Amino acid sequence: MQDELIAEAPKVHCAGTMVPTDKVVPNPDNPNVHSEDQVEMLAGILRASGWRQSIVVSRRSGMVVKGHGRLQTAKTMGLKEVPVEYQDYMDEQAELADMIADNRVAQHAYVDALGLGRLLRKLAPDRQKSLGYSQEEMGLLTCELPDSDSI
Repeated sequence: MQDELIAEAPKVHCAGTMVPTDKVVPNPDNPNVHSEDQVEMLAGILRASGWRQSIVVSRRSGMVVKGHGRLQTAKTMGLKEVPVEYQDYMDEQAELADMIADNRVAQHAYVDALGLGRLLRKLAPDRQKSLGYSQEEMGLLTCELPDSDSI
């Protein structure tokens, strides 16, 4: 997988300091597990859109608080550097609470499939390829539905 993903380093559009990837330390207590499918999806998004969000690292502990999946993806892609935003945390409790809350917030999102379909139809086909949806999913999401009045 690494050879196909490493074409060139993604452009950086976010604030942050570029740090050697091997110097960024993931928090070993992070409970989120990032699957190979998710890492491949993130790699496609990074290749298409570049870095739009830095990895957040605590100045206190020196470990990642937010962005474990992005870090894992960068390592899988063989990227030499990643954008890091260093943040201050009062103590370990504050740092862990921020990591847990960040993980949990994403779990409460749901997708309005009709709204997503409308957005996807606005994108050119070449832009649709790097969003993390299979062709079958894209077909289902972008199909035209009749107006509710005509049903």
